[in-house]
Amino acid sequence: MAALPPAVVAANADKAGTVAAAQRAGRVSDRHPAGDLLLLVIGLSMLGSAELAPAPDADALADRRRMVTDAVTRMTRPGTARPANTIDDEGGN
Repeated sequence: MAALPPAVVAANADKAGTVAAAQRAGRVSDRHPAGDLLLLVIGLSMLGSAELAPAPDADALADRRRMVTDAVTRMTRPGTARPANTIDDEGGN
């Protein structure tokens, strides 16, 4: 896999810093680390792209985009504490 261009790496670091600031201010959930949350949002956003994830028709694409918006909203909503039964950073339960 090719490395990302330095400008993309820098832009993503800036975005992760903005997410971290929003987490500290309580505007975004701190359930996931800022960099990981950014990667989750970027990955989910690809599902809304007709070019990257073709849909059978415009209605299906619109439904998928609503699903992505709902997922990102739920994932980033403040006050969504990390559940006790999630896998921790060491890979255990």
